[in-house]
Amino acid sequence: MSALLEVSGLSTQYVGARGTRVTRAVDDVTFTLEAGRTLGIVGESGSGKTTLALTLMRLLPPAARIAAGSVRFEGEELLSKSDAQMRAIRGKRMAMILQDPMASLNPLFTVGDQIAETLRAHETTTRRAAWARARGLLAAVNIAAPERRVSEFPHELSGGMRQRVAICRALVYDPELLLMDEPFAAVDAQTRADLEDLIRALWRRLGVTILFVTHDIDEAVYLGQRVIVLSVSPTEVQTDLPVNLPDERDQLSTRSDPRFATLRAQVYALIQRAKRGDRPV
Repeated sequence: MSALLEVSGLSTQYVGARGTRVTRAVDDVTFTLEAGRTLGIVGESGSGKTTLALTLMRLLPPAARIAAGSVRFEGEELLSKSDAQMRAIRGKRMAMILQDPMASLNPLFTVGDQIAETLRAHETTTRRAAWARARGLLAAVNIAAPERRVSEFPHELSGGMRQRVAICRALVYDPELLLMDEPFAAVDAQTRADLEDLIRALWRRLGVTILFVTHDIDEAVYLGQRVIVLSVSPTEVQTDLPVNLPDERDQLSTRSDPRFATLRAQVYALIQRAKRGDRPV
């Protein structure tokens, strides 16, 4: 199976005012992700998970810079792309879902326009066709009463519904890679379980490659076909662990499977090892 994403020796630094202080956030991270697979990246809070995700998408804040390494997407080196080229890639081939859906949604747009106008901004299509696409995506993510929801604004929705709209917006172009940065951290446990199952259903239906970062061990094991465990900052890959669970999963039987408990314990032990300050060998 071909590698869709190849990350090699990636390092990211934050630079203080006037360059007086340099802090390493990501240090020599290397991994690959095959097309059509799911990969979870898990680590302790503050381990650099979000910085790694933003580095991969070239969305770093001004104080951060990529110090070394390579990020290849379908064989193309992303770190040498111009900002305009990266915007085009993010618009069509890569998409990102953030922890706070309001960071992705325009509060002045209705639910329908969040999706339809995003599509029309980059493709020549009629408003009617774009809205038909929006309704189809809303139905695909199991939003209740999509015909009514399309006319509502983000502030009128629950947190779980907002995240479903953000997922729709990310999937509007059928991206090859979907990157998620702790997308369910701000919702309740039941909504989180529903959204996890939604992501798995979309993965099976669309064949999209999924990379997600999380601090939730159970989520990493439940969603991933592999789990990468990070060290504490500066971030390094501590372990790349295969998840030997069936691809068909559900919240009850999968979480009751002894293999799930074993994998969860392995990941927990590795995170505790990282917290003690042990570095990858």
